[in-house]
Amino acid sequence: MPAAIASQMPVPKREGVPVRNAGGRYAVVVTDHHAARFFLLSQGYLRQVGERSTEVDVSQWKQKDLGHFAAEAIQKTRGPNRDAFAHRIDARYRQICRELAAQLMTLSNGNGQATPVLVGPDRLIRVLQSKLLEPYRKATVLVAKDLGGDSSERIGFELDSILEQHERAQELARVKQLLGARRGAVTGPDEIFARLQKGTIHTLLAANQPDWELHQCVACGLADRSADPVCPACGAERKKVRFWELLPKLVAEHQVKTEIVNGEAARLLLAVGGLGGWLRPRTISSKKKRAPAGRGLAGSRAEGR
Repeated sequence: MPAAIASQMPVPKREGVPVRNAGGRYAVVVTDHHAARFFLLSQGYLRQVGERSTEVDVSQWKQKDLGHFAAEAIQKTRGPNRDAFAHRIDARYRQICRELAAQLMTLSNGNGQATPVLVGPDRLIRVLQSKLLEPYRKATVLVAKDLGGDSSERIGFELDSILEQHERAQELARVKQLLGARRGAVTGPDEIFARLQKGTIHTLLAANQPDWELHQCVACGLADRSADPVCPACGAERKKVRFWELLPKLVAEHQVKTEIVNGEAARLLLAVGGLGGWLRPRTISSKKKRAPAGRGLAGSRAEGR
């Protein structure tokens, strides 16, 4: 990430285990049949925020024919009684999974809709995933590894490469969606610069490579890539600035959601100038209303990409 952008972000608390390649925010549960530990991974640090038992206590269970269940007795049980016991165990684990899912969704909600990550034996985490509400279930990252007894350092190490791959895949999907959009999306530095200053960009995607020299008016603040020393809007003097220095101010002023992409996503975005963005809904609707009145087919295509 460019230094100018990083300097505008909140400084992360130096708590927990560093996870260098995961830049997103995640609500993580690491579980097995003994315990579940909850972690928050944010700004490159993994820290534990909770823990609970997932063991099923059968010592107080009773059945008419079996009396108190005990481990040794169950080992010897055969036939319908054993099936009933297995069914009861399974039902209890499903209840535990519902409780874990509720806790995980609460953790996600309390931390800016953090992406859920389920870590544990494959069958267990798939049952747990099924208990999440639809938006969380679709966003979930599954890590089918039994890390229940491992240290936080080991868990962070395992998550690092997995979440990096997840983020690169998500970035690539979002860039492809933007480049394939027929309307509501724009690309290219000049148009993006202009629209950022007008506040018509809702979400900005930027490749983590290029920078641009701009000239900004010292009076009205208008900036573009033109080398003209005089502002075309007010005639005042202009000064040189770098795009990455100006971007944090524009993002804050107009509340633009910004994502810096890497890898294959950056390569695709660089092919159209390194910048792309989604327009705010009111901008799309207003353009749709104006199109028949004036600029013709070519103009509406240029603005409605």
